[in-house]
Amino acid sequence: MKQLRWWMRIIGVVYLLLFVGMSIIQAPPEAYLSALGVTPDPQGATFRLLVNTWMALGLEIGVVGVALLVASREPARHTLLVWLVLGMELLRGIVADIFWYLDGVITVGPLIFWLVFHGVIIAWGYFALRQSQQTSKAATENESASYSGRVAQKSAS
Repeated sequence: MKQLRWWMRIIGVVYLLLFVGMSIIQAPPEAYLSALGVTPDPQGATFRLLVNTWMALGLEIGVVGVALLVASREPARHTLLVWLVLGMELLRGIVADIFWYLDGVITVGPLIFWLVFHGVIIAWGYFALRQSQQTSKAATENESASYSGRVAQKSAS
């Protein structure tokens, strides 16, 4: 359970840092436009749409970050949130980055960085989740065996 708690805390903080970068600092929409050969025009509708979409995504990530931090108090009760983050990292992370690479939005260097970034979050989260489920299962079995033993002793008396 300890590993899952730390995963939730660390990824929660990482998500809050991403939120700050995406929604407050609003980095790097201009870099994406430049990579596509488009001159960023802060007054243009396309640029504003990109910035607003980027900010909305940052807000989403920030909310999930806060939820992870709050849920880390009782990680066993919030495993569905962990599965949500794993799914987001797979689809919004890995699949989206591959799409952006194939579409020419990012180059191979950033693609590799982000694939490793998302992959580490997914692998660590999955193994922490599995470990916590095995720990919970063992604790439940021990509790059940202890209860059965007390019932048997009471019946024998």
